Amino acid sequence: EHSVIMSHGLFPCCFTMSCGDSIVTKQRDSGLFFYVLNGTLVIVNLFYSSTILFHLLPTATEILTRFPPDAPIVNSLTDPLLQKTFLGIFVVFLIMLIWQMSWLKGQK
Repeated sequence: EHSVIMSHGLFPCCFTMSCGDSIVTKQRDSGLFFYVLNGTLVIVNLFYSSTILFHLLPTATEILTRFPPDAPIVNSLTDPLLQKTFLGIFVVFLIMLIWQMSWLKGQK
């Protein structure tokens, strides 16, 4: 029940990121507000990376609220363990995002 609510709530985020990617890619040559780093649109990479984050959060919720079947690890979205899991996922996401941008900057 909790993961269904979360996944349905994050669907608009994933959909927006996917649509944003399509729009930005089509407008690439317009010279609008897009930051190009070594020929790569940074905002497109941010959109793609964000969709991964938006899929990881409901996955963590699903796993922690349903397993083991007899006694789930967490019982609600407000459980401190689940909140710490979300924080951990977000911190790893930010670290990987910074690494990705550094790697793109180093590409020639």
